[in-house]
Amino acid sequence: MTVWDRLSPAQKAEAVRPLAADGHSAAQIAVELSKRHGYLTRQAVIGICHRQNIALKGNPRKARRAAGKARVTAAKAEKNAARRGPPSKARAENRKHAAPAVVPPVPEPETPAPRVLGVPLVDAPASACRWPLWHREDDPRNVCGKEAVRGPYCAAHALIAYQPDPIDQRDVERGQ
Repeated sequence: MTVWDRLSPAQKAEAVRPLAADGHSAAQIAVELSKRHGYLTRQAVIGICHRQNIALKGNPRKARRAAGKARVTAAKAEKNAARRGPPSKARAENRKHAAPAVVPPVPEPETPAPRVLGVPLVDAPASACRWPLWHREDDPRNVCGKEAVRGPYCAAHALIAYQPDPIDQRDVERGQ
């Protein structure tokens, strides 16, 4: 356990704050504090600064690149405005007398009514198939509702419900 691990969060913040105020990066702060308190990573410094709301100096390359892009964008905008010049009277007149753009109304998509399968369990007659059609707890309690053929199920659901026992290899060997 290093000396750094024994420090309280407030003590860690006090160690980081003056270095961050001087404009050091997280990596530079980590190197400096490692000399004093034992091994410390850049990510640990970033975490402390984040939790204690300490502002770190950004990446100078990124800052220069962003400032350069802003200057280039502003210069391009000025150049394009100078090239185009002020809007001509003819274009302004054309815009005044131009017919307004007609946007055809977009038909609203027809939403089909939710398809309810089967019959509510409480309304199903005694001769109806009782195969459950719900999957989740909040689904309606509907059953198949077709004419029952075998037990409480219709022909299709009886095939699923009443499957023959699998053939046991030992029974085949015995001749059964």
